[in-house]
This record gives sequence, structure tokens and C-alpha cells, in this order.
Amino acid sequence: PYSTAIKQTQGSSYTQKFSEFGLRAKALSLEFESENYIFTLGGQTHYNESGDNYLPNDTFGRYIVSKGPEDGYTDNKDQQDSQRWKVGYLAQATQRCGVINYNDKYLITFGGDIMKFKKVIPQSGMIYLTPLKEDKKYGLEVKQWYELPQLKRGGQYHAIYPKGGDKIYLFNYYGKREKGKGKLYELPIKSILNELDTGLISEAETEGGYKKLHPWTDQGKTTIPDEDKGKDAFPTMGPADDDSDGD
Repeated sequence: PYSTAIKQTQGSSYTQKFSEFGLRAKALSLEFESENYIFTLGGQTHYNESGDNYLPNDTFGRYIVSKGPEDGYTDNKDQQDSQRWKVGYLAQATQRCGVINYNDKYLITFGGDIMKFKKVIPQSGMIYLTPLKEDKKYGLEVKQWYELPQLKRGGQYHAIYPKGGDKIYLFNYYGKREKGKGKLYELPIKSILNELDTGLISEAETEGGYKKLHPWTDQGKTTIPDEDKGKDAFPTMGPADDDSDGD
């Protein structure tokens, strides 16, 4: 249905909300605001003015599954206000990142390639979090992006979180295709919650806690912290218990 996700530009002219949809993007289904959605995150966009040609984008699409025409929702291009597709922005333009839905409470992304000044910064260690519902414990705002300390090992990841579990599992985007990249890493969910417990820190601070970025409705800055700031972050990240490179 993405081909019907369009926006009006001038007069009766329309353009697609998505460009190069699906290339290295991530998608997952979840419950949000008591409805069922499919969320799409990032991927690639073609930039004619860039020497890299294809760069990460910051598209954050949400498609409502549990509502349809009988509820006033439509894919009709002439009814923009009631379209089932809604599009906002990620914390950063990102591709090949891992993403989990933590108990329909937080959406969290891990690593991936980030865009900075129309250049690809590969295999970042960035962690971004956005609440999916009101968070009274930590005072986090719904539809707001937050930045956590970087992963100890940056990379292009897939992420798995067994619902109700105590660990997040990260594995290389291309599996064993790249030498030495096939390991399965684990990250205790407690590591994430501990940073939330530490609380909000300023833009200048680099130790622990989390930083408030921007809401889904606003486009973020195309900058990321220096790589050396993440070297000691999340020291509990390590090989999974079996320390295996197996499939």
C-alpha cells in the first residue's frame, strides 16, 4: 500500500511520501494508541547530488492496520487527512539498524549506518529510544526521540527481543557473509533501563543517562557524537552464552 502514501504539494499535484521504499529499511508490527500498526523505519533514498548516490533516510512511516474505510480511514489520495499512512521522522537518517518493540512500551533502535552531511557513517553504535505510551516512571514523552549511550560494538544489526525476556540479541545484518561478523551478541534490557534511571543529561555530557532529541514531527540534526565517546558504553554487551557463530 505504500504506493498510495502520497502528499499534496502544490494545487492538485501529489508526490509519494516514500522514496526507494523498502531498501534496507526495517518494519515491525505493534500496538500503539490501542490500535494495530505496521511501523517502517529508515532505509535508503537516492540522492542525485551526492557522490554516494544512495544514503540513509529518516522516514518513519506508520500504517494503521486495525482501521479501514468503515472507520473513516482510507488510502485515497484525495483524502489526505484520513490516510492510513502517516509519516514522521526518525532520530537520525538510518539504514541497516536493529529495532525492537519492548513490550509495546518503547521502540528502540541499535547501530546501523547513519547519514552525516550527505555522507554515510557506517556501522555506528547509536541507540535511540521513543516511548509508545505514557511513561510516568521516567517522565519520557510519547512520540519523542531520546539518545542513549552508544553500543560498545557498533555495527549493522538485526535485533531480537523475546517478549517478556531480560536480554536483547543483536546479530550482523548479513549473517556470516562477512568474516568475523557472524557472532550473536546479547545486551541485558537492564542496561537500557539503568540509563533511564540515570536520567536526562545535557548535550555536552557524555557519561550515562539519556539525551532528549526531537519529536516524530520534526526532522533531526544530521550530526552524531564522536566515535570515541562510545568506547566504554554498555560494557555488558558481549557474545551470547554459547559464544557460537552458528546459524
